[in-house]
Amino acid sequence: MTDQYSDMGEFHDLFMVDRWRELGDTLRDTFGHLTAAHRVLDLGAGTGLGTRALAAATAARITAIEPSLVQRAQLTTRVLDDDDLVRRVTVLAQPLPQALHNLPAPLDGFVAAHMLGHLDAAERRQTFATLRQLLAPTGIGLITVQSDDIDEHDVTDTHSEEVTIGDLTYTATYSMLDDNVHLNEYTVRRGGRTLRTVSRRGEWVPLTTDTLRHELAS
Repeated sequence: MTDQYSDMGEFHDLFMVDRWRELGDTLRDTFGHLTAAHRVLDLGAGTGLGTRALAAATAARITAIEPSLVQRAQLTTRVLDDDDLVRRVTVLAQPLPQALHNLPAPLDGFVAAHMLGHLDAAERRQTFATLRQLLAPTGIGLITVQSDDIDEHDVTDTHSEEVTIGDLTYTATYSMLDDNVHLNEYTVRRGGRTLRTVSRRGEWVPLTTDTLRHELAS
C-alpha cells in the first residue's frame, strides 16, 4: 500500500480544521448518548483531528485506524497530549479492511469521514461487510460522501484554499486530472517569495451516496 501522505502529511491539518468543526453537532447527535461501556471506530483517523472531535462528542471508547505512518505519528502524539484520549483511544496501523478482522464484537458505531475515496470499490464492500458483522443491532455509522448534485465539470475542476500561520502563507490546490486521479499541490510563501512547493498525484474516487448504495446493494 502506498502512503499518499508520506510527503504531504505535514499540511493535512491546515485545511481540515473547519471541516471537523462543521461535523461537531452531527457527531454529538449521533454518538452523544454512548457511554464508556460502548466502543466506536474512527476509520482513516488521519492526524487525529477527527478523533479529537469524536472524543469531545461522546464518552465511548474509540479505536482509531490509520495506516499512514506520517499521519499516525501525528495521531499518536495528539492522543498522548490529552489524558482523556490516552484513557479512551486505541490506535491501529493496519489498512482497511484488514484492520477490522481481529476486532472484538459488538461495536456501537463508526465514523468514515473524508476517507472512503482512498478505498477502491472492492475494499469498500469488504469493509462494510465486516462492519455489518461487528456492529451491534443498535450500532450506527456516520459517513461523509460527495454531493449527489455535483456534475462532471465540478469533479474535474481545480480549487484552492489558503491559510496564514505566523509569517508564512500556505496554499493548497486540488485538481482532478481524470475520473480517479487527483493532484494535490501545497505551496509555502513568505510575502511574495515561494519557499517550497510539494506536489503529489494520488488515487481518489469521488464517492456519492448513489455510488455507495449501488456498491452495497448486495
